[in-house]
Amino acid sequence: MTKNKKALIVALTATALIAAAPARAESQPTPDQQKMTPQQISADKDFGKLSADGAGGFQDLSLARLTLMRAGDVVREDGSPVDYKSAEAS
Repeated sequence: MTKNKKALIVALTATALIAAAPARAESQPTPDQQKMTPQQISADKDFGKLSADGAGGFQDLSLARLTLMRAGDVVREDGSPVDYKSAEAS
């Protein structure tokens, strides 16, 4: 009789836990339902600004590298290549 009681208690406890999990999940608010705090709103704005600034800086850096790489392709009107080292000295 004691074995049957233990098995019954274990089965009822497992059933209760399994049945309670979906109910508990439904009662928790989703991220859409949660209100953002002022700190979260401020952090989101700051992150957006940093992302925009970083993207602009990366684009500027890429353009500068491209300009330096193409500098060797620059030629004068007479067709001779431009030597920037000698141009800085004069």
